[in-house]
Amino acid sequence: MGLIAAKRFGRWGYISVRTGEMIIPFHCDDAYQFNGVGSGKPLAAVKAGSKWGFINRSGDVAIPFQFDAVENCWANHGYGFDPSKPVGYV
Repeated sequence: MGLIAAKRFGRWGYISVRTGEMIIPFHCDDAYQFNGVGSGKPLAAVKAGSKWGFINRSGDVAIPFQFDAVENCWANHGYGFDPSKPVGYV
């Protein structure tokens, strides 16, 4: 199922590319597109409050909201920044 990040009333969620139907509710403060296609487990970076985490296509949290900044997923990897730790990828 193709999903695309969309913003409604100042909040981000995900809709179906084909139908425009809401798939993941508009509850995020910011959001990246899903990536990692071909890996079997695409993830998207999303922001809740001041922290970033990663969700799967069902909207379930795959990596907890713990990062101050992230870069989008690529081949099922994302980059997260926690100022108390070295920079790395998840």
